[in-house]
Amino acid sequence: MPELPDLRAAFLVVGPGVRAGKSLGLIDMRDVAPTLAALVGLSLPGAEGHNVLLP
Repeated sequence: MPELPDLRAAFLVVGPGVRAGKSLGLIDMRDVAPTLAALVGLSLPGAEGHNVLLP
């Protein structure tokens, strides 16, 4: 719920294929798991989030 400031948190990713200094702005935390899965070559078809946050 990024619209609620009290529920905001930081999301940092470092590693191969992750561009340094890229800002994602406000994100839906449900998209974190599909993003991390995509970075390691997996998919999570049953995940609640569906957007991969990094190219």
